[in-house]
Amino acid sequence: MSVNLLDLVKGQLTDVVVNKAASFLGESTEATQSGLTSAIPTLLGGLMSKAGSQSGITDLLGMVTKPEVTGALGNVSELFGGSESSSNLGGTLLNGILGDKLGGITELITNVAGFKNSDSASGLLKMAAPLLMGVIGKQVGSSGISGLINLLSGQKEHLEKSAPSGLMDKVAGALGVGSFGSLAGNLVNNFAGPSSSDLPSEPKTTSESTEPKKGGNKIFPLILIGAVIAAFFLWKSCGSDVKNATENVKEGVVNAAEGTIDVVKDGANAVGDVAEGTVDAVKDGANAVGNVAEGTANAVKDGANAVGNVAEGTANAVKDGANAVGNVAEGTANAVKDGANAVGGAIVEGADAIYNAGANLVGKTVKGFEHLGEFVSRKLKDGTELIIPNKGFEYSLVDFVEGDKSLDKNAWFNLRRVLFKTGSSSLDERSMSQIDNVAKILKAYPTVELKIGGYTDNTGNANSNKILSAKRAKAVVNALVSKGINKSRLTSEGYGIENPVADNNTEKGRALNRRVAAKVTKK
Repeated sequence: MSVNLLDLVKGQLTDVVVNKAASFLGESTEATQSGLTSAIPTLLGGLMSKAGSQSGITDLLGMVTKPEVTGALGNVSELFGGSESSSNLGGTLLNGILGDKLGGITELITNVAGFKNSDSASGLLKMAAPLLMGVIGKQVGSSGISGLINLLSGQKEHLEKSAPSGLMDKVAGALGVGSFGSLAGNLVNNFAGPSSSDLPSEPKTTSESTEPKKGGNKIFPLILIGAVIAAFFLWKSCGSDVKNATENVKEGVVNAAEGTIDVVKDGANAVGDVAEGTVDAVKDGANAVGNVAEGTANAVKDGANAVGNVAEGTANAVKDGANAVGNVAEGTANAVKDGANAVGGAIVEGADAIYNAGANLVGKTVKGFEHLGEFVSRKLKDGTELIIPNKGFEYSLVDFVEGDKSLDKNAWFNLRRVLFKTGSSSLDERSMSQIDNVAKILKAYPTVELKIGGYTDNTGNANSNKILSAKRAKAVVNALVSKGINKSRLTSEGYGIENPVADNNTEKGRALNRRVAAKVTKK
């Protein structure tokens, strides 16, 4: 099952963080919490929409791996305090994710949360964007574009279950997609199917494996468990206030969250059997233990320092804490030990699951689109690298251009991922990824010239169909020209119902006959 980004981000939004954001925005805690409940799925929807194109997924990878973005998880409380640096970072990320759709999204969050004005929604989005992008950056790590695609592709089910009812369709409308189904489907379609773009190329890596060693990372949860237990007994012996001590430890550790929130819930339930009087303390400690990630050592150190800095003016709190300690049952030590063991075991299992999760799309076929073959890396003459299906249009075109076959007036190649709106010559925006690839191929081989042909099925008036097919072929030429290809290298013609490639008596056949094709007129 895919990692649930919504749960990972939710694990970072403690009461302290939400209250701090509410105070800065001048809104009620309830309105701020409602805003966050809507803002996080909305931003995730925006990311999925942007990731639906080759340039978009490349831009996102660059954003989520920036040090200032991944580093934002080191102090979530400061991130939601409205500092100028955090606000600037959030504004930059929002512009990169939403672009000219930002105004519509801000208005949507304002209405859903019931904020006093749009400034509150804008401020909250600037706080939430670095947190969500930082969590994604930690998850993607060194797995690159394919890892980011896999991660975002797996979020549809989580959004359907966790996002407020009807929110995602409103988000899709604000993004100009139409519906959530279209928004979520574009990412998969554009990288997997007949209407998809090919995967963008990823930076080359060395031959040495970058996969983290499991053994070393699994030690951190055990160290953290020991630290929390030690903090508990320190609290018991010194008579510190139960809630203050555990809250400080929790706030120190919680900022190091990784991807184990689902596993930790099971551990937290086991810890819940601790004797009356310590249940709240153990529960908070167990929740803090669950949010294990890189940087655990520093987080524990900060938490320990926070416990040690109890002010002289906390005499009453110490008295209450001492009374609470006095009521601890004789079986508390064993209960804490059992709970900690349960959490530790769950974390270890979760770590194994994380290490074994995900698959690189390169070299893999996609169920339902086996006719495209495997996604492979193909380097062009000018050094440009494309990741494309080895039975798709781009691969066949490059083979023909680089091969020794002579020109053939009947050698047409079908552009199956170039689509149009029904009954129109307007290109569907999903087509642009394949058109981008064709433009790159033409730039790599500057002597090549193409003729673009448009075809329809036999439904409707033959003359009207021919006119429509000509307009569609011309639209593809214009799109390539807009990508920097000289118009003199391109010609177009509409053939209407001529030269069908399948049986027009079936829906499947008619769909195959509605196509745009290209042939090389000069090598």
